[in-house]
Amino acid sequence: MAAPAIIATIQLILMMTIYREDSPAFYSSKGNWEQVEKIYKLIYADEKEATELVTSLRRAEENALRASTVGGGSLFATYKQAFFIGLILPMIQQLTGINIVMFYAAEVFKNQGELAQWLSLAMSIVNFAATLGSVFLADRISLISSNRF
Repeated sequence: MAAPAIIATIQLILMMTIYREDSPAFYSSKGNWEQVEKIYKLIYADEKEATELVTSLRRAEENALRASTVGGGSLFATYKQAFFIGLILPMIQQLTGINIVMFYAAEVFKNQGELAQWLSLAMSIVNFAATLGSVFLADRISLISSNRF
């Protein structure tokens, strides 16, 4: 059951270490726009399209830099906690096995005959209600913690 989480972790590590240096994002963060254009020319058959893409990316990065200096911080720093929760939550879901329970609910309840559909529906409603409750709880906790400062 933990195999998808292990595979996802390996992919994440590889993307953050090995494959990072040959990407247009890496070269654009270093300001090496000639290398970015060279990579996009390899990807796109039309050189004019690659040049236009690099020009628009350069313009977007300049606008983002201008906006971040006006706003007083980067977007990642503002939403760092939400970002990490978004990374960790799918891994925890894989480890708990809730996906397997929801997927095989009809098979498990099959022995109940006509009642199987209603039991599956009831389980889905309980899952929805628990999710909705956790959203309101998380919102309440974030409001309480934001009022402390």
